[in-house]
Amino acid sequence: MSSRIPHRIEEPASPEGGSRGAGMAVVPNLRDTLMPFADSVPWPVVVVDEAGLVLYVNDAMRAAGKSVPEKGRRELSHLFPEYFAAMRGTPAPWLVQQEFVVTRSVAPSLEIHEHVWVRRLPKGACLIVVDETRLHHLESAHAQTARLASLGFMLASVSHEIGNPLTAMHTMLQVLQSKKNVAREDLERGIRSVASNVRRIVAITRKLNAFARASTESAALFAIDAAIEEAAVLLGYDSLGESVQLIHEPCADAWTFGHVDQLQQVFHNIFLNAAQAMHGSGTISVRSRVLERSVEIAIRDAGPGLPEDAKSRIFDPFFTTKPSGEGTGLGLAISYEIVHEHQGSLVAANHPEGGAVFTIALPRHAGPFA
Repeated sequence: MSSRIPHRIEEPASPEGGSRGAGMAVVPNLRDTLMPFADSVPWPVVVVDEAGLVLYVNDAMRAAGKSVPEKGRRELSHLFPEYFAAMRGTPAPWLVQQEFVVTRSVAPSLEIHEHVWVRRLPKGACLIVVDETRLHHLESAHAQTARLASLGFMLASVSHEIGNPLTAMHTMLQVLQSKKNVAREDLERGIRSVASNVRRIVAITRKLNAFARASTESAALFAIDAAIEEAAVLLGYDSLGESVQLIHEPCADAWTFGHVDQLQQVFHNIFLNAAQAMHGSGTISVRSRVLERSVEIAIRDAGPGLPEDAKSRIFDPFFTTKPSGEGTGLGLAISYEIVHEHQGSLVAANHPEGGAVFTIALPRHAGPFA
């Protein structure tokens, strides 16, 4: 069944009951310019009128299995419900210039990932659809490869960090086993030492497992401030964060594209690090702002600041300024890797007025209502 629009397109009757001759004049223009253009591009294209009715789909869209019926419903919301659901704006979202990513299930075990651009036309709009499934798989594979590469870089440090508590436990067990009649006090002290070292190993392995595991969420457009607020809520659940005041200066235009759960983890790691530096009491100031091509988030604490000898090593795996047993030294290292996987940067410095400030820069993307 052909999906091309009929040779003659009748417009709604005028209030006087006649056909609008001016409206008929635009039909040749649509046929002569828009449709050849739509068929010339390699991506699927959907053309809709101002009322949201699908007028035309090009050859690439028909090849993907979507056509316009000659009879029956032609609403965009009916023929392309996934695209319609992802649109933003009212009352006619198809007339709002925007872009979004849609994940559609085309088989029980097969998903496709499409990037959709909505662009206005003089008498309606067009949707340009690019299949990014292969790119999505490549990016996921690249992210996993990058994580595993970073994990491999950590292995030398991991061997050392885990080797120390294992050696301590082994030594303590040898001492206890060498004595026939171990005093209760010595036995309890030995058990506490073994338990402490086991907890440290468990903490290290949990952090490494979380870092090595690829995100289960698809990359998507999201508001930076929403991720910050979620991380702030998580901080409040921690005993160190209960007495910390977090002041957030949001920016409604701060949007980026990526894995919101990973970036939320970054913010939470930095907030928790700040709370630890302030010993659970003080103020964390967070400011979001947009630059020409990036989104910048500055997180400042009221702690003592970064020691001079720590500035160059603050993001190294297992490096920590905390007392032994109070940190694994992985939180900031993992945060640094996550930000770089999102094509961003993470910088730590001392604020001129005191305290440390962590500045995150991420690629800027237009929000859904832009």
